[in-house]
Amino acid sequence: MLSQAGGYLRQALAAFYNDSAGKDQAASYFSKFKGAVRPAANEVPADHYNTLDDRAFWFHYEPGGRVEHRLFAVSCLFIVNKRLVTVMVPYCMDDKHIDAACARYEATLKDWATPQDVHRGQLTDDGIGIEENPLNVHVPPKPSAG
Repeated sequence: MLSQAGGYLRQALAAFYNDSAGKDQAASYFSKFKGAVRPAANEVPADHYNTLDDRAFWFHYEPGGRVEHRLFAVSCLFIVNKRLVTVMVPYCMDDKHIDAACARYEATLKDWATPQDVHRGQLTDDGIGIEENPLNVHVPPKPSAG
């Protein structure tokens, strides 16, 4: 959490802690993260790739942005009760673009139909390997109110 992206998360956590806030006040500190934790798939096999076992992640880019390094978020992948659950956090490859990355991250959390390319990646002993082609990620529409 020493990067600019880490600071984005750290500010909300530190304010919550320093103010000795409780769960009744949590929404006012963490509302900008609403939607960051999402179920992604049901009935996934136990050996499906994930962050804890395989050091696998999803890298979220602006459309066509992988080549130009327009990364705006990374999702950790967890298997919970045969479901793939993702936790998306803001991120960029260099701190000078963090404001744009955070703005895109917030827009995506507000509306998951925001265009993006999602690439599978994995941490290796040699660095980060990111697949060239985006995943075919389908985001269902929000249920209508009423």
